[in-house]
Amino acid sequence: MFLFSPGSVFRLESIEKFNDQVWYCKLSVNDEDECVLNKLFVHLKNEVVIAATFVTLGVYLSALGKNDTAVEYYRTLLMESTDPDTNATIHNNYAIVYDQKNDQTNASFELKKAQQTYIPNDNESTHQKADTSSNVSERSPDIVLSTPVLSNSQILNHYNLACVYYSDGRFDDALAQCDQALKIITAEQNVDESYVYYAMASICYSQEKFNDASKHFKTALNSALLYLPATNALIEKYLNNIAVLYQKKALLKLC
Repeated sequence: MFLFSPGSVFRLESIEKFNDQVWYCKLSVNDEDECVLNKLFVHLKNEVVIAATFVTLGVYLSALGKNDTAVEYYRTLLMESTDPDTNATIHNNYAIVYDQKNDQTNASFELKKAQQTYIPNDNESTHQKADTSSNVSERSPDIVLSTPVLSNSQILNHYNLACVYYSDGRFDDALAQCDQALKIITAEQNVDESYVYYAMASICYSQEKFNDASKHFKTALNSALLYLPATNALIEKYLNNIAVLYQKKALLKLC
């Protein structure tokens, strides 16, 4: 499994033992890939606010377009990991790679495995923050629709399944997943709630229910503003979608 091309020059910074078969080595790259990688690492650090881990290496691989390598890497992790939370996250991220490959069947299977593996904590708010940057947004000609995100949150597992289902035209199943997610949202919940309404808006838009889509996008925006800075890319998507829907509804009235 190769992330870098043969002949790449590295500086060894640290070594950590993962298990009897795997060692975690931190390297600094010194070749032509450095600029691209540094931009990717800085972007993920600033937007996702998570440190590099065994799991996020798969995120980097996917972001570099090495989806097959990411699948192989996640498969290796699953054979070695015994932690339920880690396994749930791996299955979730595994699904996103399949979603980017337009393999909805395997994406749905992995998300269901993530739900089965997930063990809820006493305090849901301690879950890892959703990755708002590494997912590839699905676009209609003018609307940015929801797509799966990286997280080990039970709520976002339902959200991710909803995204996979509506992309496959299974709108009722997608809405059912959103309903299940809303039932477990608590007063301490974070930005996850915003994602659920984002999915509901995308489903309604795909069904050409523009009034409902507009309502859900506004709810998603109001929720996101409670937890995210106004400059966050997710809020920018919501504002864009609300504006586009307003114009679309105005044009429909003229027809």
